[in-house]
Amino acid sequence: MAVPPPNSHGRAATNNMSGETSDILLGALILVVALPALYFVAQLIRKLQEAWSGRVLAPLAPLLGPGARRRDGSLRGNYQGVALRAFHGKEKNDRWDADNSTGFDAFSIEALDLPGQCNWSLRFHVSGLLGQGPKQLVIHTADPGLRERLAQSGVVEAVSRVSAPTEDYLTVAFDARRQVLTYTDDVSPRSVPSADKFRAQLALVVRLVETNALVNRPWHAPSGAGHPERLP
Repeated sequence: MAVPPPNSHGRAATNNMSGETSDILLGALILVVALPALYFVAQLIRKLQEAWSGRVLAPLAPLLGPGARRRDGSLRGNYQGVALRAFHGKEKNDRWDADNSTGFDAFSIEALDLPGQCNWSLRFHVSGLLGQGPKQLVIHTADPGLRERLAQSGVVEAVSRVSAPTEDYLTVAFDARRQVLTYTDDVSPRSVPSADKFRAQLALVVRLVETNALVNRPWHAPSGAGHPERLP
């Protein structure tokens, strides 16, 4: 029976450890080189997307007012005293049963720095027996009083006249904590709305802002409501 030479096991273990150390160093070197490259590619893609978005939004800038400017892939300006941010993108449907393989061409307008006590939103839902009726806007809020005031204000009818009737997203959402009201419309197959459509959307957002200021004031809050409700 052959006897292994002295220290052969020790040399084998040392070689294995050296190989493992080399693999670790090689992996670390790959990470050091790859991570900055991936970051650079991601930043380049983001810059290209912002540049394309700015170019697509440019024709709408004059409608927003003389101070409108393109920034970070969005259009910002002050329209009738309201600070607005308009942007677009391919959004995923937020319904639990939605097919998110394609999404939709969403165009959104945010009204910024708006006071308000409670969160509220408007969303289209099907109506009728077994959901065979027309899609209708429904008010969502945890405050029954605010729901009633919104219903009486006429904003449901105003939003219905301008917006695409789809269940895939919140058409209007007011976030009390962020102080932002967001209006979203599906403009497929376009990337941005036409000039006439954009004018109608701007007028609608101004009305929504004015309505929120009237019906969602702090003294309208229910007793004991120390914090705004979460969006549904």
